[in-house]
Amino acid sequence: MRIIQILVVGVGLLVAGCAGGIGPKQTMGCVGGAAAGGLAGAQFGAGSGQLVMTAIGTLVGAAAGCSIGESMDRVDQMTIQQNSRRVMEYGQPMQWQNPDNGNQFHSNVTRYGQNQYGHQCREVVTQGYVGGRPVEIVSNGCRQPDGTWRMVN
Repeated sequence: MRIIQILVVGVGLLVAGCAGGIGPKQTMGCVGGAAAGGLAGAQFGAGSGQLVMTAIGTLVGAAAGCSIGESMDRVDQMTIQQNSRRVMEYGQPMQWQNPDNGNQFHSNVTRYGQNQYGHQCREVVTQGYVGGRPVEIVSNGCRQPDGTWRMVN
């Protein structure tokens, strides 16, 4: 329980630090990175070890998300989500460039599988350049019974 309290305070301070200087892009990056990192970290360990890995994943994800969010605008974020779903659906790579800021991205399915309910799942890795710096964003999603893809992270 103590680890969760430390985690909440640490992420709160990190997000507050992001929000104080740069703006909404970086804040969204911090929050999104923390969520993705926490989910990834929760996949490892058991009992208190799992809590530690979740905490570490959350902090590392928040730090990475702050950095990426600093340079990524809303169009980039929405396009990555939309294109990740398309790549999951059709299994074909996609690439694009944001004409407003020059950021460029390439998405491709890197892993196929099934979840515990037997639904088809895919991992999409988006690599690109944001503000001239290389970035990598991993998206995971599973096909729902109605045929749509639900993003897991």
